[in-house]
Amino acid sequence: MKKAIIFASVLLGAVALAAPLINNTFALSDEQKQVIAGECDTIHQILQALQKTDSKTRVKLGYTYETILSKYMIPLSSRLAKNSIANSEFVDIQSAFKETKQNFSDDFIVYQKNLESLVAFNCSENPDAFYDKLQTLRSDREKVRQDTLMLSNLIKKHQSAVIKMLETL
Repeated sequence: MKKAIIFASVLLGAVALAAPLINNTFALSDEQKQVIAGECDTIHQILQALQKTDSKTRVKLGYTYETILSKYMIPLSSRLAKNSIANSEFVDIQSAFKETKQNFSDDFIVYQKNLESLVAFNCSENPDAFYDKLQTLRSDREKVRQDTLMLSNLIKKHQSAVIKMLETL
């Protein structure tokens, strides 16, 4: 049972990430509504497993991003300034990283609240409204994913800037 829940949560996560790419302006068929209503308990179990997994991931990512900012980016910028080495690229990357990290935190809070709301929603009584909330949740999750991609790109950009600076010294 536990393996099935883990598999289903991974599958739901993959669907949630891919769903924004699909045109979601269609109405549910009666058969789809019956499936949602009939599998409501299973859907809730999957969403609860996803909620736990995402919460742990957010903590790990948040810690990693904070460590990168506070132990690498800020000290390097401070050290460069102390040694009178002007490099605005580091300041720009650091500023963008800090802002994007805050966006990640804010977007994840919105996502988590909407996920909690969806977990508490009775999908067997109103499958249409449940599906609408699921679509909103998918959009929220996509925002979080975009934030993580931007942060990853900024980390790579910072690494490249460090290598470029080392080559000029």
